[in-house]
Amino acid sequence: MSTPSQEMACMACEPHIPIPRANPRQMGGEDTNEKRAACRQQDERSMMMSTTQQPCFLFLAHDPYPYYQRMREQQPVVYDQDRDVWFVFRYEDAERVFTEYETFSSQAWCCEFNNVLYYTFTRMDPPQMQQYRSLVSQAFTPRAVAQLPEQITLLATQLLSRVAEAGQMDVVEDLALPLPLLVMRDLLGLPPEDDARLLPWARSNAQLGDGPFPPEMRSYLLDLISRPQRLRPGVIQSLLEARLEGRPLTEAELLGFCGMLFATANAEMTPFLGNVVQGLLEQPGLAEELRANPDLVPGAIEELLRFYPPIPETSPRGTTRAVELSGQSIAAGQRVVPMIASANRDDTMFADPDRFDIRRTPNPHLSMSTGPHVCLGAHLARLETQVVLSVLLAHLEDLQLAPGATLVPAGMFGVKHLPITFRWHSGSPLAQVRKQPDPQVSAGSQCPLPAHRS
Repeated sequence: MSTPSQEMACMACEPHIPIPRANPRQMGGEDTNEKRAACRQQDERSMMMSTTQQPCFLFLAHDPYPYYQRMREQQPVVYDQDRDVWFVFRYEDAERVFTEYETFSSQAWCCEFNNVLYYTFTRMDPPQMQQYRSLVSQAFTPRAVAQLPEQITLLATQLLSRVAEAGQMDVVEDLALPLPLLVMRDLLGLPPEDDARLLPWARSNAQLGDGPFPPEMRSYLLDLISRPQRLRPGVIQSLLEARLEGRPLTEAELLGFCGMLFATANAEMTPFLGNVVQGLLEQPGLAEELRANPDLVPGAIEELLRFYPPIPETSPRGTTRAVELSGQSIAAGQRVVPMIASANRDDTMFADPDRFDIRRTPNPHLSMSTGPHVCLGAHLARLETQVVLSVLLAHLEDLQLAPGATLVPAGMFGVKHLPITFRWHSGSPLAQVRKQPDPQVSAGSQCPLPAHRS
């Protein structure tokens, strides 16, 4: 999520899974219904084909969940020749892959990002993984995160104030993209004057499935490491002072930590915050219920994570020995990918799994993984989500999808753009926001980020 989970799926460099040509998140205009119908027909044709020949349709353009259910029932573990991986659809099998690291190793090849450019503890197994992870874990503990609500609320409110006059916004560009970037910028100690450089990279990280990781960011991080006087207090300074078995971290190790933390802030949290607003749009009465009873927000966040996961699949694990999953024999040296979006709808674990229920208890979804690689930033991710919900519910009402816009199926890497209209909630101070330009943003600036709060 907003800091790295193991599950920044190999989106960075590999073309992860072919997506059908008609993609609803790029749809719009008067013929949207016709385009959706074409997607549906294409999906139905695809699902009629042999699943052993068509595992590429894990991300069906119209609605993948009937396909996931069919796979859980008929082929819960299937091999994809194109990607040379085994996909796992059932909750029990996915949980096993996450927890049995002696058999399902994280040292498997993932992608250029995780294995070459930024090799970090996400590609390690215990006990080495814990040794590296401990160097940054203190910044993401519940105690550390508990110091951040005021700062994150201020950032979210500042971002929202910029759309006060318009009565509409693009949730992704105006909120879900800049907020995780700002939070991670301050945690890492990056210079606020670099905001204009950071934003395009954050946007690329949030859309990693569409192209390679921006190489310029690697050069930028290397420059910061070599000139630490530009840094503010934060995680990077702590890493520069850290010792691993009595020695300082190497340049490659420092780069790995910095790249992973910066990239995952938007690769996972931006899609999920977009999904959160999509949930408010799609679930009747959800906004009103949460506004009337804020005590329901924590449960709503867990159900949003289950129903609208930020990523549908995880990064691969490699089998260290021959193993059997749901009757399927997998040889040693194979890559295995649990499908989070499918496991989160498994009716052997969740009653009525296709029903959105913010009172669902327990709710052991796998959206933040489980086992030794459980998401390092889980507490921060939940806090950011809680802040976004609280700010939106306090200031906005009557949220509507903008005319001509469409939604992507839940949990399918989120949306690139989510234009909405709204009315200001009575009593919101943002409704009276002044109309003159924000003095914290220079004229003509393309960086929609508030100035650093010292």
